[in-house]
Amino acid sequence: MKYIKFLNEYQKKDKDFIKEIGDTFTIAIEYEICANEDPEDEPPIDNYEDVIYHIKDKTLLDIKRGKTANYRYVPGKDTIDIEKSEKFIDEILENLFLFINAEEGELYDNPDMWENWVDYEDYPLDYILNPDKYDDKDKKRIIEFLYNNFLVFNNLQNIKYLIGKVEENFPNFYKKYHKTFKYELEGDAGKQRILEFSPRTYISGLDNTIEQINMFFDEMEKQDYWYLNDRTALHINIGINKNVKLNPLKGLLLMSDFDRDKKIPFLFKGIAYRLNNRFVGSMIDGIFRLLKGELHTDLEHPDPVYRLNTKTFRNWEELDKYKNYLKTNVESLDLHNISKTEDFLNTLLVKLNTDFYLKEFGLNISHINKLNYVEFRFIGGNVSREIVLDKIVYFCYLFYSMSDEKFQKQSYYKKLYKFIDKIKFYL
Repeated sequence: MKYIKFLNEYQKKDKDFIKEIGDTFTIAIEYEICANEDPEDEPPIDNYEDVIYHIKDKTLLDIKRGKTANYRYVPGKDTIDIEKSEKFIDEILENLFLFINAEEGELYDNPDMWENWVDYEDYPLDYILNPDKYDDKDKKRIIEFLYNNFLVFNNLQNIKYLIGKVEENFPNFYKKYHKTFKYELEGDAGKQRILEFSPRTYISGLDNTIEQINMFFDEMEKQDYWYLNDRTALHINIGINKNVKLNPLKGLLLMSDFDRDKKIPFLFKGIAYRLNNRFVGSMIDGIFRLLKGELHTDLEHPDPVYRLNTKTFRNWEELDKYKNYLKTNVESLDLHNISKTEDFLNTLLVKLNTDFYLKEFGLNISHINKLNYVEFRFIGGNVSREIVLDKIVYFCYLFYSMSDEKFQKQSYYKKLYKFIDKIKFYL
C-alpha cells in the first residue's frame, strides 16, 4: 500500500532529533481496553460509596470538558464554577442515595426527606435528575451529566469490578501507575465492557512515556481477559514543558490528513483501517466541505449513529456563519503578513473544533489556548506495540512543529499558500 509522504518531511534525522529533545514533551495516554467477558457474568454492585465517588469524579470531568447534548458550552467562554458545582453535586448525590437506601416506612415517615426533593407521583431519578426542574443553566448542565453518569455507574456497569480486573491482569502496570489514573466507562450495557484509564497528570518526557507503553503491552500480551478491538483507542495528549505560543494550523497542514479520497496520508501508515472511522476525521476536509455547502448532507448519512451525532452535537447555527465571516474578513488571509494570517486562522480553527462534534476530528485542538496541549485521536483497533511507539514519535514531531516557528518552515509555507488559495477559491 502506498502512503503519501513529502521527500523533505519527516526523515530519520527528524525522528532522531525528536528523540534527542524528548525531555521537552509532556505526554498523557488514554488507554481503552475491552473486557473478554459476558456482561451478564459481571457481579452486582455491592458498595454504593464507591459508586458515588465515580459518579462525582466523572461529572466533574464532564464539566471541565464542557459540551453537553442539550446545553451547549464552548470551553474558555462559558465557564462553570467548579467549587460551586462540587457542592451542588454532593447535595444531589446525598439526597439521591438517601432515597435509594431508605426503607419504605422510613421514607414515608420522614416528611423532610420526601417533600424536599421528591414528588409523591415521581420516581426520584426522574425528579431529582430532571434538568427541567432547575432554573439555573449551570445546574441544568450538571444534572444532565449526573443523570447519564448515575445510569452508567449505578445501574449498568460495575466499575470497581473492572478496575479490579485491571489490577489482576496488569499487576506491574497497575502498581506503578494506578494512583495517578482516572477511570471512565466507555462500553454499552449488555454488549461490551470498555474501560478507559488515563493519568490525571502528564508524564514527563518521551522516554518515560515509551517505558509506560512497553509496560502496558508487556502485560497485555500475557493475559486474555482484556483485548483491543475496533471500538477501543489510544488517545495521545502532548504538551511541552515551556511557555510557547502554539500554531495548530502548521501542525494540521504538515500532518496532511486531508483529501483521503485521493491518497492515503502517511499518518495512517499501519492503521489504514482507521481512515473512515467517524472519530478521526480531517479538520481541513471539514473546512472545505463547509465552504462548499456539503455539511448538511451528513444529516442524511446512512450510518444512524453518525447521523445522530451530527444532528445533536454540531452547532449548526454557528457553522452556517463561517463562509460569510471569511468573506467579510478575507483581508485577514494576507500572505504578506503571515503572523496576522496565522492568528486569524488559528482562532477560527479552535472555534471550528468545538462547533463541530468535539470527537469528530483525529486532532483535537479545543484546549490549546487554555492548557497548551493537543490530543491525537488516530490510534485505535487491535494496534501493535510497534505502531504505537512509532506514532508517538511522529505525533511529537507534529507537535514540535507547532511550537517552533523555524522547524519545517519551508514545507509549511508551501502548504499554507495552497491552503489560503483554496479557501479563497471557495469563497
